[in-house]
Amino acid sequence: MARVLREKSPLVLSAELGAEVGPPLRDEPGRSRIPSRRFDPPTFVFDFSGGKKHRYPDTGLDTFGPFDSEGFSPKTPRVVVVTPRSVQGTVESFLTSFRNGVPGGRVFNQGFTRKYRLTDCTIVLKPFDGDMRDSAAYRQACLEAVSSTDDIHLAIVVTSERQEDLTGNDSPYLVSKSIFMSQGIPVQEVQVESIQNGDRASVLNSMALACYAKLGGTPYVISAPPRAMAHELVIGIGSSHIRTSRMAEPERVVGITTVFSSDGSYILSHTSREAAYEDYPRELLRALEVCINDIKRSKTT
Repeated sequence: MARVLREKSPLVLSAELGAEVGPPLRDEPGRSRIPSRRFDPPTFVFDFSGGKKHRYPDTGLDTFGPFDSEGFSPKTPRVVVVTPRSVQGTVESFLTSFRNGVPGGRVFNQGFTRKYRLTDCTIVLKPFDGDMRDSAAYRQACLEAVSSTDDIHLAIVVTSERQEDLTGNDSPYLVSKSIFMSQGIPVQEVQVESIQNGDRASVLNSMALACYAKLGGTPYVISAPPRAMAHELVIGIGSSHIRTSRMAEPERVVGITTVFSSDGSYILSHTSREAAYEDYPRELLRALEVCINDIKRSKTT
């Protein structure tokens, strides 16, 4: 990497700002090595007592199951899958592997049900007639899925690379996600090209991990040193701009706060009220205070 960057130097970063990459310091003649130390790799934990640990998260999941497997609910999630009818056969084969695993595969040979220690997984397929770029067809299919299927815990929407240039109401992915999430149903997307052309076992493995997390599960946490006096929090802060139309300037902003414990356990998230840009810092601080007070109350009850 150093050699390639040196060959391309000087690098133009922006107007009137460049950077030149030299050789790594440790390789320069006559210069001493820069002081450094190697950190221990993280250890992943798969039970509340901390006794089930592994260096590699995926191997640990195969061996021990997820961190919260004993108390996780629902044990038999109902998953609705929205897909264009033109790729229904491919999707059905993919979903069979998702549920039961890839026999003899290097990864994901147990399948979603066994790997995540579920009792079962009910998959409801909702094929529809329409092109991959037809957001109206996706919208109608998602609305019908919501109205005709009881107790949906997760939705999987099959999309395509051909949609990636579409935005807003023209995007089947965004339209589908908005419909399900407005009903409190988490959404997992998978592109049909990944199903057809990719390493199916790896795609399934990654998707299953995301699905378990979106169902509210905690696959694993990171082993953290015990701290008797303090609780460490990891706080992520983001924002979203609200537009009245696709071409309009954003007028309002929403602050997003997500909180994890120091071992990676998800605690809660919070969104601020819509605010004018000049009021955003004050509103975001208020939202952050609400989060911290909620955590303090939960720790004392």
